[in-house]
Amino acid sequence: EQGDPAGGVKLSRYKVSATRPSVSGNGSFGVFVDVLKDMCFISTDGSTVEDCMGWSDVSSVAMSPDESLFGFVFLDENGDPGNQIAVFDMDVEPVTDGIRTFDLVAPTFSEGDLSISTIERADAMTFTSDNKYIIYDALNVIPLEDGSQLKAWSLYAIDLETEQTLVLVPPVSGLQIAFPSLSHTSDNFITFDAYDMDTGYSTICALNLNKGELEAVAMTENWGTPCYVGDDTAVVY
Repeated sequence: EQGDPAGGVKLSRYKVSATRPSVSGNGSFGVFVDVLKDMCFISTDGSTVEDCMGWSDVSSVAMSPDESLFGFVFLDENGDPGNQIAVFDMDVEPVTDGIRTFDLVAPTFSEGDLSISTIERADAMTFTSDNKYIIYDALNVIPLEDGSQLKAWSLYAIDLETEQTLVLVPPVSGLQIAFPSLSHTSDNFITFDAYDMDTGYSTICALNLNKGELEAVAMTENWGTPCYVGDDTAVVY
């Protein structure tokens, strides 16, 4: 419909990191991590080349639909993604006053209303349109009674007002639950991958966050990394 060739239009000059880019609510502006682990900005119409920050320690990045909030997972001193998410609020002056860093924890209810530090790192992130929550996938390393560990990706959200962590989809043995993406016309629906490590196939899921209703949309070999189309009538993966 837009006159693009079948393979799309190349936007960036240089190679990019294998992390999900983030696009503004009006679709005109995007941010991504390049192969040098820098955060870069680019217009989606191909009219300009990317403009990068000059950093070298960004693992993944997300932008709110209104472009006012940016979420980062930075690399630690060993070059691995850290277990914190930094949120920059561009509407706060000076910008340094708008930076908040959240330690990633996993709420548990087995021993009361607790939060424990079993999160090793986060990856894909997305903001709700009201800028109240940042939703992300995280690798949870859970110690078991026999001394072994369960390593499972699952979905969480941080309430940016109360700074509380919420569990959206808990860890499930044998599944890696990752790559959350919110619907565009509301904050009620989220799609994500549920990757089966035994079969090598991923089920593309859609979850109604208000009702807690979960539906399987499709199945694909390896990861699907799904997202909604602009009017939320379909999921692309």
